[in-house]
Amino acid sequence: MRAGKNWLRYITTIVLAIGFTGVMGSEITATNFLGFAVVCMIIYGLMVHTESFFNPENKNKRIKLMGHGVLLLLSLSVVASGMYEKQHMYMMQVGQVDTSEDMTVRFAESAQEKRQNHDAEIINIEVKGKGRTMSFYPEIRTYKSGSIIKQKTDIANFFFYDIYVATSKISERDYLVRVYIKPLQSFFWIFGIVMGLMGIYQSVREKRSWHVK
Repeated sequence: MRAGKNWLRYITTIVLAIGFTGVMGSEITATNFLGFAVVCMIIYGLMVHTESFFNPENKNKRIKLMGHGVLLLLSLSVVASGMYEKQHMYMMQVGQVDTSEDMTVRFAESAQEKRQNHDAEIINIEVKGKGRTMSFYPEIRTYKSGSIIKQKTDIANFFFYDIYVATSKISERDYLVRVYIKPLQSFFWIFGIVMGLMGIYQSVREKRSWHVK
């Protein structure tokens, strides 16, 4: 009987994952499907154990249920971030301005700077969107040992989204500018910290109850 319930749970999870993927307008890729499957399994677990939350005698189950709720929010944040992430790519030169559907990007200037173990080309990119203008300073670093070239991304953090700007040099005058808008990045930290604190609380609580016994 229990095996039948488990199979029913797995089938329900698969159906809900496919359904959620279609409703959210996302392609049914392996990443999106697995993300929604995790979300559906957590929702199913919450539904099964909801009754124990309101029972004052089941304090341990209540804490576990709250942990599942936070895990659900974290999973939803990860899935939403992957689905609604936006990426813009521009081929630009110094002084050039390019406009897309929701932002304007200006290649303001480029400056060279010599450092102890590498030479850095610091690029000023101005991004105008969402009612504000922001300046980013990504770098192209050329290390002296082995002539290794690396890009340093500049990041602007906001509560509901983060903006990443990176550049790479295509030719002497041409640059590839990449702008990423990643939603709900700060939520990863918030829910992760909450889960960590809940885990510490539960461990201390169980240790005290063990000493009392």
